[in-house]
Amino acid sequence: MQIWYPPWRYIGEIVTCDFCLTCCRTPGFTIRNRRGAKVMHVSTPCYCEVACQALCGEDTDHPIRDARGKRIGTMRQKWKVRTDDYVGPDRYIAYFPSRLPVSYKVLILCCAIFKDFVQLF
Repeated sequence: MQIWYPPWRYIGEIVTCDFCLTCCRTPGFTIRNRRGAKVMHVSTPCYCEVACQALCGEDTDHPIRDARGKRIGTMRQKWKVRTDDYVGPDRYIAYFPSRLPVSYKVLILCCAIFKDFVQLF
């Protein structure tokens, strides 16, 4: 998914990465800057673990790592207890360093939206 800022300024992109599939074939997400360089990676836990946490209403943490693999933040998925057949978007809270460039913060927030969209299908 490409991220653009009006008027037509390219910020970067978010791609699912096939090489980082977990035991249940859950994709992770690579965040690239406007030059195409990998700047961050968001890991996604195994579906088995997520399903247990979702049923119990517990939060799921998705670590955010920089290009060198150092953990720089967390994207927390807040599950809501479903009492009917409605499956809507989940809530996410992003924790990242304040010194991070604004464009990178935008990419992290877009990654949360993209992850929720991909999860629905």
